[in-house]
Amino acid sequence: MPSEKIIFICDFDGTVTVEDTLESVFDRFCTGDWWETENRMRAGQITRTEALFKEVSLMDADEFEVNTHLDDNIEIRNGFSNFLEMVHRGEHELLILSGGFRKWIEKIFSRINAGDCSFQVSSNDIKYTGNRKWEFIPNPGTLEPLCSNCPNCKRAVVEKYKKDGYKVIYIGDGDTDFCPSVYADTIYAVSQLAEKLAKGGTSFHFFKDFNSIVALHQKN
Repeated sequence: MPSEKIIFICDFDGTVTVEDTLESVFDRFCTGDWWETENRMRAGQITRTEALFKEVSLMDADEFEVNTHLDDNIEIRNGFSNFLEMVHRGEHELLILSGGFRKWIEKIFSRINAGDCSFQVSSNDIKYTGNRKWEFIPNPGTLEPLCSNCPNCKRAVVEKYKKDGYKVIYIGDGDTDFCPSVYADTIYAVSQLAEKLAKGGTSFHFFKDFNSIVALHQKN
């Protein structure tokens, strides 16, 4: 084992994937204006948990339609397999930490031949209940949240690993990654997260794909 315990904590939607899976599926299959609920959440009028319950309830699709949409429209960011190999070779740990849905994450990861490169997934989930209806399931294994907003508290996870003596390397792209990322030792950021960190003066590494993360990590 390496002398220093290192864990990569990596967001999924918009980070492992190029597109945000939830946005893509909701845009395609939600009846009514799901963005109205999303914007209320972003304005602080309702919690993220409340928003996801409402947004999922607006879906009108069967499992085959959703799985086909995921296969046809959701692309894994380039270099992810190389990143997995680097984590495995270094005997580090990897946790996919997502506010999205395990069912869809596992569907997308089924394209990858991970070999011996094992990793954990901590996320919310979604259940198909029949008759083109779905149910949102908050992460049953989440740590005690540090605020009431998110059903899968990412900051609590980062702080847990820090207390356990790990060097935490955070990889993310969006608003839900800002709160946890600033507690990590190293940050790799893209999109909204990169913009927000830069605006706040927080040090981070910008990445385009996972090959650039591999190159930057090996250089450091």
